Amino acid sequence: MKIDHKRFGVNFITYFALLTVAFGGMFHNSFCSDSVNHMLDPAGETDAFIASGRFLMALVNDFFCVIGINPAKYSGATCFVGVILFAVCASLLYELFSKIVPINSAFQRIVFTCIIALTVLNPLITDQYFYPEVMAGYTMGMLFIIIALFRLVDKKYISGFIMTLISVMFYQSPVVVGIILFTGYLYIEYKGKLSIAVFKHEFSGVLSIGCAGLAEMLLLRIGIKAGITYAAKPTSVTSITLIAKRCFSQWENLMKNSFNTVPSFSPLIFCFICIIVTVILLLAVKNYLSIFYYFLVLLVMNISIFLFELISSDGTVMPPRVMFTVYSMEAMVSLIAFVQVYSHKRLLYTVGLVTIGYLTLQIVCCNVVVTDHFTSNALDVETADMVCDKINEYENKTGITVTKISAAVDAHSSTTYSCLHTGEMSQRALYYSMSLIRLRSGKNLERIDMDNDIYNKYFKGKDWNYPDMSEQLVIKGDTAYFVLY
Repeated sequence: MKIDHKRFGVNFITYFALLTVAFGGMFHNSFCSDSVNHMLDPAGETDAFIASGRFLMALVNDFFCVIGINPAKYSGATCFVGVILFAVCASLLYELFSKIVPINSAFQRIVFTCIIALTVLNPLITDQYFYPEVMAGYTMGMLFIIIALFRLVDKKYISGFIMTLISVMFYQSPVVVGIILFTGYLYIEYKGKLSIAVFKHEFSGVLSIGCAGLAEMLLLRIGIKAGITYAAKPTSVTSITLIAKRCFSQWENLMKNSFNTVPSFSPLIFCFICIIVTVILLLAVKNYLSIFYYFLVLLVMNISIFLFELISSDGTVMPPRVMFTVYSMEAMVSLIAFVQVYSHKRLLYTVGLVTIGYLTLQIVCCNVVVTDHFTSNALDVETADMVCDKINEYENKTGITVTKISAAVDAHSSTTYSCLHTGEMSQRALYYSMSLIRLRSGKNLERIDMDNDIYNKYFKGKDWNYPDMSEQLVIKGDTAYFVLY
């Protein structure tokens, strides 16, 4: 499949500009709990990447260690590179889908550009920018799954398999994007006509993607058996019913407000408008088989969103940075509707304006998420500095050097600050790691378990709404005991 390089260049500039407006705030340095840990011990992350099956990400991490660059310390620059690579991904998707979606006017081009943008520009993908140490994995995973799509739509299944395998060895979640976009592409390419040909094409493509995933899992198991790596975490088997309930609950969350990142029910309303328009037009021409095929496509795409929850034996609930794939589904729902309304000028403008408005909403919400992230960072730093000041004061007064820190949470501690609105997207780094205190103090504080006697005497049953180091921090000997409000 050939690429129009001039069009690609124009689209790259367009997508780079849109992504910068949405995520430009991330060009300033920031952190999360994982990135703080990475700042202190970048080489230690390699084993974790291997244990997660991200073999190529492990190589990238080792490369950065060898050349002396710590991506977590330069998160702003890392996010800038991430924007560049996501702009490349969007531009490639534009080229891919423009082969089956004719663009005949400036308005259609704008709408089409917005639809494609949804795959890489949304509040949930913002969560990926919060982890600069793996930003390369995220973006390269997306890039190679898109390259795989170019091969799969041309029925080049072997090379598609290879590109997908490279993708999952960087990061696994883009494989879901691949399944969703591939399914939507075939519906449009075959003009909604269900046939043996489209079934064979879909099955072969998804099989190639699935085999790549299985190959990565096999390599991981071989590594575990050989003692090269370890199992990332023990899993407990739960019932299919419970997993299904968790998936449905997650779907409700995504359709309602996407982890509190967008106005209530805006995703559901957007999808509903696009689906209703498509179904009405298909009914108008009495194309009942296409309607069946359409709803089958919707089913496949929605189930694909929860692929990793479904294959996990314990039904682990996936974080926003994994669930961003829902926007690929929304993009395909919008694109199918867009294709259906080509010859209906009024409906074309309706779907087009709704899509433009929806993308504009995503840009605004991305900026809210980014702002909340930096606010959470500032509050974390303020609390960490209070702890450091108290430790320094103790050391100056007693002459005893604090070498250990023990942490717990109060009776009703929260993973997020109550003043922020984006929930899980603005997590408190201090809640998950004391590494920020180590970083701010410059001390290699050893993390130890909370002493029960100390906890019962000073902290048990207490609940704070703000930092109060006179009560939340107790220092005994060489150990600081800290309880987070």
